[in-house]
Amino acid sequence: MKVSIIIPVYNVAPYIKRCLDSVADQTYTGEVECLLVDDCGTDDSIKIAKQWIRNYKGNIRFVIFHHPKNQGLSAARNTGIDVATGDYVYFLDSDDAITPDCIKKLTDLAVKYPDADFVLGNINNDGVGLENHHFRDEVPECVAGREKIDYALLSVTIYNAWNRLVKKSFIIRHGLFFPVGIVHEDVYWLFFLAKHTQKAAFTNEGTYYYYYNMHSIMNSKAAMVKRINSYRVIIDAFYKELRLHGSTSKYQRQFFADAFINNMELLVPFHSFIQWRSFWKQLLQMAWRTRKKATFYRILFFFCSMPPLCMLTAFKWWRWRVRSYIISKI
Repeated sequence: MKVSIIIPVYNVAPYIKRCLDSVADQTYTGEVECLLVDDCGTDDSIKIAKQWIRNYKGNIRFVIFHHPKNQGLSAARNTGIDVATGDYVYFLDSDDAITPDCIKKLTDLAVKYPDADFVLGNINNDGVGLENHHFRDEVPECVAGREKIDYALLSVTIYNAWNRLVKKSFIIRHGLFFPVGIVHEDVYWLFFLAKHTQKAAFTNEGTYYYYYNMHSIMNSKAAMVKRINSYRVIIDAFYKELRLHGSTSKYQRQFFADAFINNMELLVPFHSFIQWRSFWKQLLQMAWRTRKKATFYRILFFFCSMPPLCMLTAFKWWRWRVRSYIISKI
């Protein structure tokens, strides 16, 4: 079984060596290629990576692919998928690391459950500077069936693309590429990954080190605008998907509700009439698309999301009520 590890690289000079060292330390004896995608950062990340590769003496094949200009994390991952030659792809962020037995544990599960579309590992929290980002509850080793899959993927496990060993054929067959031009692309991708998954395997053991990186926090005004605009794209895509199928699971609606509430939480302290106007316009479009299926709860939902009631999202009890309405009624 050949595994392609995909690492987007952008301004991670302090962390890239740690990331590559963790790949080199893998105990898996099968074929592995590590694909670094240079997304045109402004620091020495790629220079450090090239020097590290020159000094590497192991059996893993390390290759660097260069973007002509900065295109973002989504485009870098998509490039990795395009050039990957493995049976499975594994996404690893360049400021994180993996445990020495990561690929071995995940491939063992993939062999045990060959019809699983992907295998997911937990987060290892045993170390300094690591984020507390593990599974909310333990999950069975193998999960099948729509409701169980949605529960595991959209409610219990991590909302990220990394630390998953995914069949490349599954990604290509369902067009599971990352949306370019937005942030929170993992949230978008996971929703549609869950939609197409028929069976998945899990280990509750930690296989990934997710490090806290203060420089990756998006708190500038421009970054906030991009986050808000990205959630608008995500909400619209989710809503269209839920409308298309009519019958939806509780966990799909919960995932949509969380994206909706996250967007409102970002808007409340932002104090931008332009952004609020765009959000209300989107709401009106959503309401118009469902006018033939209007119910009391849908009308109430749209009413509560309009000014001035939408400003109450700053209060936890109001967020909880809006979220509950979406999950149970929308």
